[in-house]
Amino acid sequence: CTTTDAECIVEIGRLVGVEQMVGGSVIKFGKLYSISARIISVETGKIISTATYDHEGRLEDLLKLGMKKVADDLAGDKPVVLEEKPVAVEIEEAVSIAPPSGSVTGTVKFIGKAPRMKAINKQMAADPLCAAQHQDAPVRTEWLVAGENGELKNVYIYVKEGLEGQEFSPPESAATIDQNGCIYIPHVLGVQVGQPIEILNSDGTLHNVHALPKVDGNDAFNVAMPGMRKKITKQFDKSEVMIRIKCDVHPWMGAYVGVVDHPYFAVTDDSGTYTIEGLPPGNYTLEAWHERLKTLTVTVTIEGDETVEANFNFKRPEKKKDE
Repeated sequence: CTTTDAECIVEIGRLVGVEQMVGGSVIKFGKLYSISARIISVETGKIISTATYDHEGRLEDLLKLGMKKVADDLAGDKPVVLEEKPVAVEIEEAVSIAPPSGSVTGTVKFIGKAPRMKAINKQMAADPLCAAQHQDAPVRTEWLVAGENGELKNVYIYVKEGLEGQEFSPPESAATIDQNGCIYIPHVLGVQVGQPIEILNSDGTLHNVHALPKVDGNDAFNVAMPGMRKKITKQFDKSEVMIRIKCDVHPWMGAYVGVVDHPYFAVTDDSGTYTIEGLPPGNYTLEAWHERLKTLTVTVTIEGDETVEANFNFKRPEKKKDE
């Protein structure tokens, strides 16, 4: 409940037994404070009057002068008794008070016996610098990584439908893929359209980063990264689920990048769980993508500040009769 939510203000007014309530906010833009207030009828919920005031200077002067000016503007020629009609104030550094939002969380599982991933240490022996980093443990392929109870890692989950017509600015912070131990980390990555992607080389050996997008507007690239070249930065400008990235020098290396035009996506971790936060109220279709298994979808409804559970169960595709 916020002081800018008319329904919330009316509810409080009914609880305290008054005819009118004043609600509003104080927002800070750099050194400028902006007050916005309104009188709302508790009976009808309609706005009776509004007032705004901008102040550049000390917060003490704002509270002393600005609040009085807003109160006078709201009341017109009538005196205002603040004790009877309190002005609810929130001081925020952001440009607006966030609306209600919800989360979707769940677990993704593989039903049935998961295949055992093949060890690739013998392949890695082709590059002594790669092999030297994995002498004490086997390195396995990652095309299906499942836990003891089927918890499925590296599943990309995103909102496929329900955000049409909305625009979201890409984050300035970069997503990261590291070539570490001659493996792409992470194996599956999610980014927004236009978000920078930093591709690192922590190995000190030659890699080449070969991206294979299929959507027009996403540029393919094939960049050599010798041991001394530690970082390149790329981005994709169109939505595409998914884009494969490989290393032609080390054929066992592969990763996938999911690109969407909004921030509502996640990748399952070792426990097979995921969480997508900050979804505004609405109906959404979520899609779960796995590199070898058929995509799954589910529909969820967010009604407000709540957490909705949505689980996915993948199964091994049935063999065709003629196989």
